[in-house]
Amino acid sequence: MLIKSSLKKYDNAILLPKRISNIDYLYDGKFIYLIYEKSNDGIMLKDVINNYLQNKFKSISYEMNDNTEYFVVQLKEISDDTKKIINTIRKNDNIHYRGNLFVSQADLKNPIPFLVFQRSETIPRELYDPKIVVNKITTNNIKLNVISDNLIIGGTKTRAILKYLSSILNDNINTLIYLGASNGYAQVAFAYSLYLLKSNIKLIIYFQKTKLYEANKLKSISKYIYHNIEYIEVAKPFREIWSLIDEKLNDTTLLIPFGLNDPIYRNYFYESLNYHLVDYKNKIKRLWIVGGSGTLFTTLYNILVDTFFNVVQVGKDIKLDDEHDRVKLYKSSYKLYLPIEKNIPYPTLKSYDGKIWEFSDEFKDGDYIWNVGGVHAIV
Repeated sequence: MLIKSSLKKYDNAILLPKRISNIDYLYDGKFIYLIYEKSNDGIMLKDVINNYLQNKFKSISYEMNDNTEYFVVQLKEISDDTKKIINTIRKNDNIHYRGNLFVSQADLKNPIPFLVFQRSETIPRELYDPKIVVNKITTNNIKLNVISDNLIIGGTKTRAILKYLSSILNDNINTLIYLGASNGYAQVAFAYSLYLLKSNIKLIIYFQKTKLYEANKLKSISKYIYHNIEYIEVAKPFREIWSLIDEKLNDTTLLIPFGLNDPIYRNYFYESLNYHLVDYKNKIKRLWIVGGSGTLFTTLYNILVDTFFNVVQVGKDIKLDDEHDRVKLYKSSYKLYLPIEKNIPYPTLKSYDGKIWEFSDEFKDGDYIWNVGGVHAIV
């Protein structure tokens, strides 16, 4: 996550000048560029930090050698030294990158970057498992509530992957292998979690070849986030890829189960969502959700015991047991790597979660939509 001279933007990315009140975005699990305007009376970022950050987030210091919780590093210019600066700071296990600020004129020209770091013996939970954010939208006079896990790098699965990796990795493991849908967010979640853990383990992702723009952008994001990652592109169906993976397995290599179908991961996933959904269990009467591997649906079904689920199948067939009596299954007419041809009023993957909108005629006032992912800009 290194600053570059140009802002990397993906589908639906909208970059607008932000004012001081939006500084909370840095500390609320939202990973976007913050652009700060210099006011007409000449206020500078130093005044912003002293008057706002310092009061709200304890002490802010420009010195790296003190013991304050947060500190800011100013880059006088964007250069090749940027990577060296960040890597040098991050060698300390107790320092975590929290985001960045840019000071610029309203026209966004010549931004001055400031990097925000936090000292903490543990990885701040807000970076991988922030509170649930629900955004309200209106479409065709119907009010909807969008659970916006697109605000997390790697989407919903990131909430538990960091703890999962911490529990299963040991000194003997030097390689992780994962196979999932090429337009799935797990690849980003693994890359980001290993980045936060400051790991050097090699991550191998088996990637079904596709021309899908979204899938290739997810691959680019993952490679950008984590330094030791390798993609193996294959033009084969899943059932023929497993034998290729078997050839690489040994005592130092760990294969992640498809869809993260591992009791250890499921326990951490349940703990996270159960904790964050305490205040929503009585609010979510109807929930729209995409059914991929089934991990998210199964977990939420066990947590939201009074909720009716509208599940949209986008890949393999979903088999529901007789006990699933609070579910209606919809089957998307679009193939897995084919995006829906419809405008969606929030960042999402049109080849995955966006396919919920194929059935928008079935939406009812007050419905909730679980949006797994949609990170379209790197910070």
